[in-house]
Order: sequence, then structure tokens, then C-alpha cells
Amino acid sequence: GQMDILSPVLQENLRLNISHQLSPSVRIKTRIEYLQIRVMAEPEKETGFLLAQDVQWKPIGSRWSLSGRYCLFETDSYDSRTYIYENDLPGSYSIPALYNKGTRTYLNLSCDITRHLEVMMRWSQTWYTHRQVISEGSLTEIRGNTKTEAKFMLRLKW
Repeated sequence: GQMDILSPVLQENLRLNISHQLSPSVRIKTRIEYLQIRVMAEPEKETGFLLAQDVQWKPIGSRWSLSGRYCLFETDSYDSRTYIYENDLPGSYSIPALYNKGTRTYLNLSCDITRHLEVMMRWSQTWYTHRQVISEGSLTEIRGNTKTEAKFMLRLKW
């Protein structure tokens, strides 16, 4: 039979976050991350890279707000994946594992219809450059290289 052996793993991350308030209404954030991982029992190192640009727009006194991200990522495999927190709808969270090569984009839109009613929408998409099937063999298998999600929330406040 075959025996699985646990092997120590060394992971090093280098991350740069830059945040700037362009105006009272607009804030931008940039994140650059490089990681290197090595399974001690193997000679090869794996690397991962991520570049994310966030924009938040909330005009003073406006009923509308918008936030979004455009992210590029490239890793050698799932083992060298990187994670990044995303702003999501209230009560939800999103911290996707990004691996292989592609882009991750999302857009959140919110509007206070009245003092007591708010509508929120979220659209997100991961696009892989070198894959034709996503989550192969699972119940969530997608034939293609794009995974898209849309959410909608209506919130009553009192």
C-alpha cells in the first residue's frame, strides 16, 4: 500500500499595501503580494503573485456608494495560492483562494432608497487564462474558464 508522509513547509510572504484618499469621496487601495513556498522534502520552490487595485466611491450626502476591485494573480499551483479579503454584502464574506493565472473582479453598489430601505448589489467574476474547467469532478464543476456570481439584498431599517 501507499503511505502518506507529512513534510514541513516553509512559506514566505512579501506584501505591500498602499492606501490613499484622493478626495473626500474617493479612496484607492493597492496591494502587491509575492509568496514563495517550499515543501522541505522537495527541491523545487513555488511562487505566487497578486496585484489588486481597489476603488471606493461614497460622495458626501449621496444615497449611492460604489466599491470595486480589479486583481491580477499568477501562481505555480494550488499549493502557492494566495488569499485576499473582499468587501461583500452585510452578513456575507468572501476570501477567495486565487491560484493558477487569471483575474478577479468585483463591484458592490449600494443605494439608500429611503431612510428605511436600502438596496445592495454585488457582482464578482474570476477568469482563468489557462483553464477550461473549474472545480473539475465536484458538484460545482463549471465547463469554461469563467466563474461569475451575482447577489442582491434589500434591507429594511427602523
